[in-house]
Amino acid sequence: MSSILITGISGLIGSNLASQLSLKGEKIIGTGRKNLNFKDKNIKYYSVDLNNNNELEKVFINNDISSIVHLASPTDHFSFSEKKEETLKTNIKAIQNIVNLSAKYKVKKIIYTSSGKVYGETKDNDISESNDINPTNNLGEIKKISEDTLRTLTENLDITVIITRIFNVYGPDQKKTFVIPYILSQINNDEILLGNLNDERDYIYVDDVVSAIYLLIKKEFPEKFIIFNIGSSKSSTVNDIIKIIE
Repeated sequence: MSSILITGISGLIGSNLASQLSLKGEKIIGTGRKNLNFKDKNIKYYSVDLNNNNELEKVFINNDISSIVHLASPTDHFSFSEKKEETLKTNIKAIQNIVNLSAKYKVKKIIYTSSGKVYGETKDNDISESNDINPTNNLGEIKKISEDTLRTLTENLDITVIITRIFNVYGPDQKKTFVIPYILSQINNDEILLGNLNDERDYIYVDDVVSAIYLLIKKEFPEKFIIFNIGSSKSSTVNDIIKIIE
């Protein structure tokens, strides 16, 4: 039975995706830098550095991988702002290794999790995949470069590449650096410290993201390079979120 490789399996999306795929009887290979133990018999975990090609190749040698969901990427603001060059290099190197090994071991599909940040600042809530790309922060820039790298490296390969531009995901156990868990972490304080209450974003629950990715794993496409937005198509301000929590 072939396997689905999830890089960054311990993250918010990765852990939830692995759980849902396991419930559907899928065999999962997970990678990350932490030393983890999964009790789920459908999940085999490897602690590897994606930038180390020899280390990563052992994962491909020991498993029949049909699809890859590439989630591994820094999410903290510090990595993208203070370590931009280092973060970019590690992202691109990891993509190069994944593509080269996918071609060598006949992987059929790579799903890359990009970000809605590649579109930059826009007042249009109805953003389509054909909208202009104009990132205005380091996260958006790095994701755009990563998308372009994947397109270039797979241009002449028999691999379907799906880019998922995911908007603002939220869900249980998310890091407190994100707005919703940040608010909840202060709920017992006398006051909650926040920035711009009118800042608007498209929030999508992690289960909905996982469902979308699962559909993309299972569906066959005639195209070899496809882009999908994953969001709610509805913007909410920080003030809206506070009212909901209240």
